[in-house]
Amino acid sequence: MATTPTELIVSELRRSLPHFVPVGPSLRAAAASAGLLLVAGAVVAWVEMVRLRASTNPLKRFRFVGIAVAAALCSAVAASAVRDYVYRLDSIRLNQQHYANTVWIREYRRALVG
Repeated sequence: MATTPTELIVSELRRSLPHFVPVGPSLRAAAASAGLLLVAGAVVAWVEMVRLRASTNPLKRFRFVGIAVAAALCSAVAASAVRDYVYRLDSIRLNQQHYANTVWIREYRRALVG
């Protein structure tokens, strides 16, 4: 199949431009990691609640609330970090050619200017 020079230029231009990076995979990974951490924290809080249910000290009786809140905060922070990390990896994987071209274009411009 013979391609015209215009089609060849357009295809190479499309290949060198940055590609759209969908956010769905990074959101799914973040939700999964947050869910796992939240379930683990809920199990620890539940075990603590059952263990100290008969205590007369109110601080000991409601220690599980602090554990549950800490687990929720940790899962939110971890989900944000996982989302950013997975999105960054997908962006680099999908746009390798674009990032390589920007380096060479910068070097070419530097050589022209002096």
